[in-house]
This record gives sequence, structure tokens and C-alpha cells, in this order.
Amino acid sequence: WSLERVDPTFTCLNVNNWKASVAVKGGTPGAINSIAGTLVDNSGPVVLRAAISGASKVIVYFNEPMDSVSIKDVNAYTLLPGLGNPLSVTHFGADYKAVELTAPAVFTQGTIYTVQVANTAKDCIGNAIAQPRSARFAIADTMQAGDLIINEILFNPYTNSNDFVEVYNRSNRILDLNKLSLANANYDTGELTTVVAVSAESYLIFPGDFIVLSASQDKVKPFYKIQNPNAFLNMTSMPSYNNANGYAVLVGPNNMRVDEFRYTENIHFPLLTDVKGISLERVNYFRASNDSTNWHSAAQDAGFATPGYRNSQYAELISTGGTLAVEPQVFSPDNDGVDDVVNLVYTFNSPGMNGTITIYDSRGRQVRALIQNQPMGTSGAYSWDGITDEREKARVGIYVILLEAFDGKGETVKVKKSVVLATKL
Repeated sequence: WSLERVDPTFTCLNVNNWKASVAVKGGTPGAINSIAGTLVDNSGPVVLRAAISGASKVIVYFNEPMDSVSIKDVNAYTLLPGLGNPLSVTHFGADYKAVELTAPAVFTQGTIYTVQVANTAKDCIGNAIAQPRSARFAIADTMQAGDLIINEILFNPYTNSNDFVEVYNRSNRILDLNKLSLANANYDTGELTTVVAVSAESYLIFPGDFIVLSASQDKVKPFYKIQNPNAFLNMTSMPSYNNANGYAVLVGPNNMRVDEFRYTENIHFPLLTDVKGISLERVNYFRASNDSTNWHSAAQDAGFATPGYRNSQYAELISTGGTLAVEPQVFSPDNDGVDDVVNLVYTFNSPGMNGTITIYDSRGRQVRALIQNQPMGTSGAYSWDGITDEREKARVGIYVILLEAFDGKGETVKVKKSVVLATKL
């Protein structure tokens, strides 16, 4: 089967101008193309990102091929703070989707710069630049373990879709993803098996930003509600993640494990009849990655995944003081993205505690052994999704949460709190 050009009069580089032939013979050599038509482009280009490429050089990336004349005008660019127009502009790459600017001064560590692009810059067809037409850039900081986390993962995609791993920068540092690799590991031993570099080019991620890693964003975006289309980064390939269980790892410089998540399909909300196409979302950025109660199926109301923006199941850790705080006081585990889990936030006066959290119904019958004799920090949290030990949904009513903890010195803690499991009328 051949690839055919849709519109031979449309001479700008555009992937949408090529499609697979639909001719019965698989192609139309010497004849009008089977998919012939008119390609119309009325959308202005946008600035995707910027990245430092030298002591005083920065590359600006656009989402489509640009007009080769308008993008070489130094007056089309302003470098902030206080650098003004660049000294020179050269196109970067063969497809005119990037330019390299030479600034009038050397960039300094710790300064966040901005490049603004004037509306005189146009794409190849002549559309003026649209929003966003600016991008931040800086000299990247040194990556440390825990700076970046796996915030969402889709390992059982819809047919014709792709796996994805969403990365979140929970640090206060500006990091470069070309120092990061995505890997899978042996589920039992944790030994890395496939390690793939995230980006060959400099690709900055700022504090509080999300980046979605996939082999093809075009096979992810059509299936979900996309609030931030520019948060996607196509990798040359993706490590494979099994549907039943797997081990995802973020690998930094010198094989440092920046974050890792050992998952199983059983972490999904058990009342879902089919988890195909549904991602696992992290409940809170600062809780442990391998705490299974820190993960929940993406909400149905959010479209079963939230690539590129805050998770539908995200919950802040709010402590109201004391040893154990329960938030919210009333929760409804129906996977609608609103109070689907109850968060149990604990605080101890001394380190080295081992703890057990058990859920009882109003008659004193055990419903769920949430954790049993696990090491606990001086503070932290666990979540209950309203599911019993038999993997059934607990009945509507009042439940008692019992926290029991002890240390090696004989100090013990025993706290009871109540919570209401509700449902929509």
C-alpha cells in the first residue's frame, strides 16, 4: 500500500497532507491519487518550548513548519528579563520547526528566562503565530532521586491506543528530561530489563509541570479529554508494561532510580467490570510510590484518564492535628472523582513505629485490614477506597478506623476515628 499526497498544491511540510491509499490495487501510479482533495490550514502556529543549547544560545520549538523568512527576523524575538532582541537567528533542523537564537549575554544559573515571539512570525502557509507564543527556559538543575515521580500510568490501553506514563515534577528544581530514561524491571527481582532515553534533545520540566511519555501521542489523545495538548512527549519507543502486573522505573544519571512503581491490575477499583483503557492515578504526590493505597483508578467522569493535568483522584493531605486525622469525614467510593477515597493522615511524636490500621463496621465486625504491622514514619498517610477484604464494596454506614502502633521501646499508640461511607441518592 502506497502513501499518497492529498493536495499536490499544498507545498508546505505537513503530515496531514499524506494518507494511505484507499485504491483497490493499493496505489495509483500514473493516475490521480485515491485520496486526492484540498488541504486547508487556517490555524496559526504555536511555541511549544525552549531549551538552552549553549552559553548564550537557546532553541525555540514550534508545532509546525514555519515560514523561513519571517522566523529569521531578530526583531520577532524578545528575550526576558532584560536581554532584548537576539544578536542572530538561524533555523534549526531541516523542517523549519525550530530556530536557534544567540542572546546578547551569557545565561546564568538560577535565572528563569522567557522568549516572546511577535505575531510577525508565520507558518509556512502564512498564518500568523497564535497563543502560546512564549516559552520559559533556564539552565537545568541537577536531578535528584524523588524530584520526578510517576504520577499516572496506563498499562492496558484501548485497542489501537498506546501505553503512557505521566511524570510530575514535585521538586523546586528545573530539570532536563534528556537526563532521564524510562524503564521496566523484573517484577520479582527489580532488575532493570529495558531502558529507553526519554529525549535526545534538551527538554525542560519546571516545578509543578506534567509530561506524558508515550510512543505516539496521536494514539493517546483521541481517547481522552486533553486539557494540555503540549504536555505530551513522543519517545522513540516505550518499554513494555504488562496488563496483569509490571514495574515502571524512572532512571536518572548514573543509573540513579528517581522513582519506581510496582503495579498490579488488582490495584484498580475492584467494582470496575473492565479496566481496559483506564489509568491508575496517584492520590498524592508526596506519599510513597509503592503504597498501593496511594493509587486509584481514574474517575469515570474524567474519562478514565487525565494525561497532562492534575489527577481526578488527587487529594491534598490535610491534618487537623492529633495522632490520626480522617479526610473527608464522608466519602462515596463510586469512582466519580469526588471523595472516592478517605485519607488517613497520621503523626507520631517519635520515629520507629510499626503500625496496623483496621476498619470495622458499626457492629464491631472487621471489614478491612488496611495495613498490618508495617513500618511507619513520623508522619504519613494511607487511603481506604471503601472495599472490603473480600474485594466487595462496603455497605453505606458508619465505620470505625483503628490505628494501633508500637515501637521497640515499648511505646504504644491506639487511636479510633469514625468515617461515613455514603452513596448518591
